[in-house]
Amino acid sequence: MQLPPEPELTDGPDLLLRRYRPMDLGGVMAQCQDPEFQRWTSIPVPYNESDAAEFLSAVAEGWRAGTRAAWAVVHQGRYAGCVDLRLDGVDGAELSFGLGPWARGTGVMTRALRLTLAWAFNELNLKVVHWRATVGNWPARGAVARCGLKVEGTVRGLIAQRGKRHDGWIGSVRRGDFLTGGPRRVRAGTISPIRAEPVSHPDPRTVTIREAVDADLDAVLAVAASDMGDHGAYLRGEFGNSRVLLAVDGPTIAGFLVWNRGLVTVPFVSLVVVAAAYRRRGVAAQLFDAVEQACPGRRLLTSTKLSNECARRFLEHRGYRRSGELALDSRDPDVFYQLTRGDGAVA
Repeated sequence: MQLPPEPELTDGPDLLLRRYRPMDLGGVMAQCQDPEFQRWTSIPVPYNESDAAEFLSAVAEGWRAGTRAAWAVVHQGRYAGCVDLRLDGVDGAELSFGLGPWARGTGVMTRALRLTLAWAFNELNLKVVHWRATVGNWPARGAVARCGLKVEGTVRGLIAQRGKRHDGWIGSVRRGDFLTGGPRRVRAGTISPIRAEPVSHPDPRTVTIREAVDADLDAVLAVAASDMGDHGAYLRGEFGNSRVLLAVDGPTIAGFLVWNRGLVTVPFVSLVVVAAAYRRRGVAAQLFDAVEQACPGRRLLTSTKLSNECARRFLEHRGYRRSGELALDSRDPDVFYQLTRGDGAVA
């Protein structure tokens, strides 16, 4: 396959994906000498300058041969990591990626992956991109999930790493599955109250995210009542003590999410409701994109009922790890999930 010459990808002034240059040798060495990076990859350990030089040479040869498209990820003018596509010659590729320690937890890898996948599907006309990672690499799994990649399952002994085999996850994203939208920016502001009326054929592309204001309370209560009964007292209290994000489609509420500092100061998503007409249309994913961008720190917690298999699958698909149970109701305990930010680990 002939690759386009010198492709550079960007979605803003702070992020650039470009071809590797000799000047990147030091950045490659620093990234590959990081213990966490080594933990999830098969790179040589110890890693020295000759290994980095060999990598740069192999990447350049891959571009010439049309078998490999690899970019240096530059964040805020500084070498931050890598994204690598190994092309199979039959309209497919395998994806790998990683960030140095200083750039993890910033969301930059999710942005870089979206740029890479958009280029692969639009410029190379690929049909599918595959991904694999050692079981336990949750940050990498979360990053690919936010781009629409589906983890198909666990394969025993899939990953060979420095003389040992490890179980691995394997997944894929097809052209039609790819989620092009980046994390939504959350803007506060005073606007007119919005109605909670259903629409016949909602279009998820018209849904945007914003913070709720006091005037939105009645509309939020109406959406909640249609889904979960009377929770007016709870939501009135949350409007004063928590942050509420709204997914809005013009004058209509498509869904909302409540989050706060939670237990032991770790941000906690306490409630997510999507209006019936908007379910299975990506609205919950938009709300979680927004809260993951807006919340401080490296961790985000949430919970759902054990019986809510749909919510548990959704959270696990996004890279949340199950972290415990609380049996307030012995017949249906609450299951807690945690997202540890730092989506720079290699897949």
